[in-house]
Amino acid sequence: MIEGEPLFGLRGDRGAGAVLTAAAALIFVVDTVVVRRIGIDEHRFRRVRYFRLPTGRWRRHEPWISTIGDLDTGRVLGVLVGRRNTGVGVWLAARTPASGDRIEVVATDPSAAFAKAIRTYLPTAAISVHAFHLVSSRTTP
Repeated sequence: MIEGEPLFGLRGDRGAGAVLTAAAALIFVVDTVVVRRIGIDEHRFRRVRYFRLPTGRWRRHEPWISTIGDLDTGRVLGVLVGRRNTGVGVWLAARTPASGDRIEVVATDPSAAFAKAIRTYLPTAAISVHAFHLVSSRTTP
């Protein structure tokens, strides 16, 4: 799968992300919903796996997904493969200019990758860090 590719269907990945995105795709079109505040977070939906390449070398696969949600309604807006700025950037770039201009605040974890995508595609939006991450960073040795 390609980083940032939406998980429509169950091919290859049979995780919760595929099911959530398939269900969300049936319910509404993202650009028709007025969204003012979004949240972006990553989730690992199963354990790390190793695959042998045709060359005989092993490749590590970490099954991460990034979820984008409407903070006012709790509605899932998108579920993407990976947790890099490219995935979130692809999703944000696919939104209409009007929908991007309406977003005022983006709540996320302290991820430089997410911040880069937000600054690139939502330059007027304020970035807010989830309170959980602020407390966690202060209490974790």
